[in-house]
Amino acid sequence: MRILQINAYCGYGSTGRIVMDIVNSLTPENDAYVMYGFFKSEYQNAIKILPGYGWFTVKRKILMPRITGISGFSRYSATKKAMKLIDQCKPDVIHLHNIHGEYIHCGVLFNYLKKNNIPVVWTLHDCWAFTGRCSYFDYAKCEKWKKGCFSCKNRKVYPITYLFDFSRMLWKRKKTTFQGVNNLTIVTPSNWLASKVKESFLGKYPITVIHNGVDTNAFVKQNDISSILNKYHLNNKKILLGVASAWSQRKGLSFFIELSHKLPEEYRIVLIGLSEKQIADLPHSIIGIKRTDSIQELAQWYSAATAFINPTLEDNYPTTNVEAQACGTPVITFRTGGSPESIQYGFITERKDSDSILDAINLLNSSESKTIDRSVYSREYSARQYISLYTDIIQKRRHECGLQ
Repeated sequence: MRILQINAYCGYGSTGRIVMDIVNSLTPENDAYVMYGFFKSEYQNAIKILPGYGWFTVKRKILMPRITGISGFSRYSATKKAMKLIDQCKPDVIHLHNIHGEYIHCGVLFNYLKKNNIPVVWTLHDCWAFTGRCSYFDYAKCEKWKKGCFSCKNRKVYPITYLFDFSRMLWKRKKTTFQGVNNLTIVTPSNWLASKVKESFLGKYPITVIHNGVDTNAFVKQNDISSILNKYHLNNKKILLGVASAWSQRKGLSFFIELSHKLPEEYRIVLIGLSEKQIADLPHSIIGIKRTDSIQELAQWYSAATAFINPTLEDNYPTTNVEAQACGTPVITFRTGGSPESIQYGFITERKDSDSILDAINLLNSSESKTIDRSVYSREYSARQYISLYTDIIQKRRHECGLQ
């Protein structure tokens, strides 16, 4: 079995780690290749689509779509060259991940897929594939994507556009480009996203759900948390933790600020992933920490927390929920997107306000701790499901070709 994955990153960021989890779960007799766009990868079978591009050049090329408002259809020549490299790999399955990010020309890529009839798995990590431009639309309460985007009011969120609105044109172009692949299976990390895909122009493709996993060997209950408790003077406090790669209104930052004024003195809110400006603007009752890439530090914080709070207003399948529970900490989250799907231990609030979070905290105080099934949270479990999907697709393909 020979698998080629295509993603913006290889081993970097959440999707880049998912790519390498799959690579590392394949048995030695299988070949795994990764075609990617940005940064450098040490993986021996990694193929960079944009070789020789320095970070300054990359930033300049990313800036252009922000000015023009057109994303996903640049890098024509580089993509043409990349397709020739796919011919050399001769993959049994091509697995697409994030194909937005201005490293690949979607038109060239999908023309190649249609022409060569190679089985395709496409994991949608957000909603970009079936909207005119947005990665998410819940916070904006927009449903234009169902029939054709226009007059986008969400242009200041990723992928940002400063001047022009080509959402109608891009929606039509994506619809034409992404439809018509003979053997394509869509994977979503949540049932919520699967339901949205079914309502879109991609809804005719078969859809399966594979939840994202985490490193359950690293995210496990930590006994030694004294260093962080001492550093932040939290030995006698109940910690309410929030973690995000970048905090914004859609991630629920305002709810934490409101909550800080309603909590008893025994509680202290800790937020990880803030910018320096956000930290400076916080109330004194909230401890703000910049983003950390240390899994050990995150596991200590999860283990130290009385509860992990995720008041997200727009999300797919947040792995922070999974990381917290893997460390034995209950999660409180709104009924938003796919966030509730990961909850084994904690509370899901129907109302989206700070009072509902406070009510859930009080309920946790009177409830018993719960044992969870950590195995379904592991990245190995997720990767095995992908490999099983590859195997089924290849066997079906061979049967259709009379090779069984």
